[in-house]
Amino acid sequence: MCGSGAGPDMGATCNTLVAAGPCVTPLFALGTPPPATGGAIAAGTYNLTAETVYGTADGGLPSTRREIVVVSNVTATSIAFDLSSLSGTQTTRISAAGTISGSTITYDFTCLGTIDAEIPGGTEGFTVAGTTLTIVRTPNGATVVDVYAKAP
Repeated sequence: MCGSGAGPDMGATCNTLVAAGPCVTPLFALGTPPPATGGAIAAGTYNLTAETVYGTADGGLPSTRREIVVVSNVTATSIAFDLSSLSGTQTTRISAAGTISGSTITYDFTCLGTIDAEIPGGTEGFTVAGTTLTIVRTPNGATVVDVYAKAP
């Protein structure tokens, strides 16, 4: 089993994705997080492969989990995505549409279960490097860097 979530599932009506990929345990790091540099996001399926939290650990680390994101309807200025995350026996699903400007994505949720600090939202930075999509977000005063690998 990956993670320890045991609460009720959230966002069950948002999508039917099944979280896949590796079991990712977030790490805490000192220093400066990498900057968001933008790039051309490709539509497709991405699996979370790493998560690093920079800054204060006062809020604790996000849950160990498996997470999949399906990116669609990508243009130079817009994007849509569905996400499914599994920690323990708890599944969380969300759907969103966003606008892209430079190295920033601003999300508007189109379907949302109960939201907590681990679920991306608002405005976030991103970097595309080959088949890797990195999201840089700042919940609870820390900077969280999520790395996703595009599935073949």
